[in-house]
Amino acid sequence: MTINTNTIKQELTSSPLNEKDNTAQKIIKAATTTELKNLNTEGVLRLYEALNMLHPRVYSTNDSRAIEKLRTNSQYKPALNSLDESIKLIKKTQINSSIVQSKLTPDLIKRLYAAEKKRLNILENIGIDGNSIGRGQTIQDAYTDVLNYTLKNKKIFKAAFESYTNRILVANLLKTAPSNRHQKHFNFKTYTTVIPSEYSSVITFPALEDFIVSAYVAIRIKAATRNGRPTKDALMFAIALYHGMYKMVDKAQTKAKDIVNWQPVEKELIKQGKTDEVNYVKEVTK
Repeated sequence: MTINTNTIKQELTSSPLNEKDNTAQKIIKAATTTELKNLNTEGVLRLYEALNMLHPRVYSTNDSRAIEKLRTNSQYKPALNSLDESIKLIKKTQINSSIVQSKLTPDLIKRLYAAEKKRLNILENIGIDGNSIGRGQTIQDAYTDVLNYTLKNKKIFKAAFESYTNRILVANLLKTAPSNRHQKHFNFKTYTTVIPSEYSSVITFPALEDFIVSAYVAIRIKAATRNGRPTKDALMFAIALYHGMYKMVDKAQTKAKDIVNWQPVEKELIKQGKTDEVNYVKEVTK
């Protein structure tokens, strides 16, 4: 018998409730490495449910062994270097920006995280956040902007993020079995992954947070790119916008009578007492 999602569904559907975990064990034991690797999300979730969620809920040694074989051979793997992987996925989208391709790097995002951490207030340092949360101190609106960011009538990040999220969450589910704390991220009626609607849920998975922060920086770079503006200046404007400096930058541009270059704006910001904001941009873009 070839093991695939259809046969898994048929075998588990016909199995008595109190025998479904045994049926799942037999399916996994009989499956080849290739068959397990080729299973889609539905197939993996059906096996997981049978082994871990159905009553009478007794998680046996055989259940554990079956989950381990499924986890080891599944196509759904955790990210080994989530910043690098996220940025590669973002650059494969239709973002169409030479500055994103050259300047959006793991080191840039690491410096951004460090600059944000350095500026956390007392409450934020003990985990009491305001509107901005996570290592990137990102807000819900930024998460929404990433998912809805559209070029040429296409939401260019949405599909990539959903596919990446599916992979990360399924891998995490298998890794943490038999714990039920991550089951809320799945719909076991449709056997699909539930994409988080709240950014507060995203940041519990650093790999997903890396994608959103990096994508939002890419959006800011795209917005800061204009004719005559040097690449370095575009990046500095982008990071300033990421940091929520739009109003002060706009005011400084008016005062400096320069909407293209960063240095006149930087000088004006320093005159206005915005030294820390200027330092933030420098720390991230150095």
